[in-house]
Amino acid sequence: MLVVIMIVFNLAGCSKSNMLSFNVKKGDKYKITTITNQKITMKVMEQDMKMDQQMTMEYLYDITDVDKEGIATVRVKYDYIVMKSSVAGINIEIDTRKESSKSNIESKPYFALIGQGFAFKVDKHGVIKSIEGVDAMLDKVMEGLNTLEPAQKEAFVTMIKQNFGEEALKQALSQLTDIYPKKEVNVGETWKTEQKLTYGIPMVISTDWTLKEIQDGFASVDVKSHINANADGKPIDMMGLKVIYKITGDQTGNLKLNKENGLIQKGEYTQKLAGTTEMTMPAIDGQNQQNLTVPVNAENKIIIESKKEK
Repeated sequence: MLVVIMIVFNLAGCSKSNMLSFNVKKGDKYKITTITNQKITMKVMEQDMKMDQQMTMEYLYDITDVDKEGIATVRVKYDYIVMKSSVAGINIEIDTRKESSKSNIESKPYFALIGQGFAFKVDKHGVIKSIEGVDAMLDKVMEGLNTLEPAQKEAFVTMIKQNFGEEALKQALSQLTDIYPKKEVNVGETWKTEQKLTYGIPMVISTDWTLKEIQDGFASVDVKSHINANADGKPIDMMGLKVIYKITGDQTGNLKLNKENGLIQKGEYTQKLAGTTEMTMPAIDGQNQQNLTVPVNAENKIIIESKKEK
């Protein structure tokens, strides 16, 4: 009997539970890199139109405070952006570290973002509590667009507000932080989250996260998500063209979490999506408003990395 009891206690010790959380320290600084590769096919007038896009964004995180409840204040600064796209034979490349990119009119909003930022508060469970400084950031960005023609500036301002407004940023940040279990977990256990996005491509992402192993101070977490269209999604305004996506699909991946601070050391996701893009073209020059529904398929590969700055 004593041998059996000892075996039970030894097994219990091997299945030690783990608390995964957003656990940074005041004064810490990190570089966060996100890389998104998209391959999209749209069927327009019975013809396939293919679009490839690669986007790299680097942010600097400065942890300026952590209160007694563990809520961290994080200052974010945009440090570097690269965007490459190819659509119907038209190629665009923007690199904010290359002077040659400044001559490209599409680069203006990206260059205007560099060096700008905002702050957010996030609790240990990765829930974004608040965002501050977004309006001031957008004002600075818009100052960088003053050399544009009024119509061009208006189009870019609309795009920036849609993608970098307070609610859009909150939802984007939640995709990086709202990943933790609400309690301690053992290797092999699964927890669930649901994220509702209303900006960009509106979707509801229901995810199962499974702790696969703990090794060398890192937690390996497998990711499996189902994606549904979000009926509460807001249309995107593209120079008067109203666009809304109705997309479903699946997402798989793996995260390597730093067990000490909870940040994603490296994460990789693959999304396979299908649905429709609904476009509403306004009435112009006496012509009636036109509505167009375009089938769309997409495969996205997303890489997330963090590195502590000295």
